[in-house]
Amino acid sequence: MGRPWALVSTGVVMILGVFFYLLATMGLVFLAEVPMLTLSGLGLWLLAVSGVKSMEPAVGEMDASTTAGWGALILTVGALGTLSVRGYPLNILIIGFAIFLGILIIFAAVKMWPRKVVAQVKPSSG
Repeated sequence: MGRPWALVSTGVVMILGVFFYLLATMGLVFLAEVPMLTLSGLGLWLLAVSGVKSMEPAVGEMDASTTAGWGALILTVGALGTLSVRGYPLNILIIGFAIFLGILIIFAAVKMWPRKVVAQVKPSSG
């Protein structure tokens, strides 16, 4: 059994949602921005989780680069949604999506990067 990332992530999303809703009730952000800001926070959380997964990989867990890709996607959707709610023009949103695609391409390239294989040579017993 792997680590309970889904349960921890659910708690993180709940805390982020309540936090941004509190900011909306205080008038610091628009109420329509709360779901998009929560998505952005979840994307950042998944990027942090991918860092932990890359340092301590566990059997049966999703690969760290896949988690980072999903984190980048969710972060981008949340950020672009927030900009859309605020009324930014479409070209800004297209530029943001292009940056996201560039990040995903980099993740894919790093995942396919050949690893160095260190050959262990036994000393001869002669």
